[in-house]
Amino acid sequence: MKALQIEHLSKTFLKREGPAISDISLDVEVGEILALLGESGSGKTTLLRLIAGLDYPDQGTIAIGDDVVVDDKIFIKPEKRKVGLVFQNHALFPHYNVFDNVAFGLSWLTKQDKARKVNELLTLVNLEEMENRFPHQLSGGQQQRVALARALAPRPEIVLLDEPFSNLDNVLKNQVREEVKKILKKAGATAIFVTHDTTDALLAADKIALMHRGKVLQIGSPIDIYQNPANENVGKFFGKINTLTLNKRENGWLSELGQLASVPQSWEGDQLKIIFRAENVTLTSGKEPGFKGQLVASHFMGDHCLLTVALADTASQSHLLYIKASANHGYKVDSTVTFQIDFARAKII
Repeated sequence: MKALQIEHLSKTFLKREGPAISDISLDVEVGEILALLGESGSGKTTLLRLIAGLDYPDQGTIAIGDDVVVDDKIFIKPEKRKVGLVFQNHALFPHYNVFDNVAFGLSWLTKQDKARKVNELLTLVNLEEMENRFPHQLSGGQQQRVALARALAPRPEIVLLDEPFSNLDNVLKNQVREEVKKILKKAGATAIFVTHDTTDALLAADKIALMHRGKVLQIGSPIDIYQNPANENVGKFFGKINTLTLNKRENGWLSELGQLASVPQSWEGDQLKIIFRAENVTLTSGKEPGFKGQLVASHFMGDHCLLTVALADTASQSHLLYIKASANHGYKVDSTVTFQIDFARAKII
């Protein structure tokens, strides 16, 4: 069942070169968490605001549940869209305590029912002992949970979160990200959150829509979009990506690595461009067969090192290859390294 359906949505702002978003179509299933991922200016926040009803689209259709909220004749106001909003700065009322912040959107309930509902939500977000505290008495993570409880209170069809983890330090971010995901899943909520952080998207989302210059480049599960990028730009967004150009010859394939005796049988064509990730390259000892290159740089990343290796291609120009190696790989800069590539994990683009 679809919680959200968007068809051919576009929006252009005055004094902006090009559309903010252009001809976007996507669906979100009930109970699914979707990350709108992209750099600043990619259109992700504009898309979120259009779903919320905070901006008018130039064209396109938005349906939330069974209700069309935007088309060429209809525009349903934000407060009528059954959407919960969690803003980047939480937007809690400083003069309200936790209980009253969560209860703010429950004015139609009786006092008794309101108290029961708020207590249920505070239990859900593990703040049941803090109902009388004020926002300034809470940590950033606790404020985030109060804002989420308030958004969930009216039982919205969709919860929209704008950069929910951006104001948190790395240690707190890891904790809050996991808490927010657990809360949304426990509540059975459908959620869409905006982020520029690939880690947030990979760890918190069921599905990722990667946006660039107002368009969705690819949409899919975290593992699919990471392992099977639609193009080089998508691949690069999730970290270093390796590229090779292969030209078919009578006795094999010629590439920046030199002559390749064989490639996967499914590869067809006279010229191919492939991409593969740093973890698909493995260092080997000099005694084993493999390709060779000169180590240009080794960057310590904690649990591993990211190596940059220079190859000499057929035009005698430098071609760089990235290798994910153990933190104690033992090679020094400018030394020769030998490696193998798992071509079965490579993707033709």
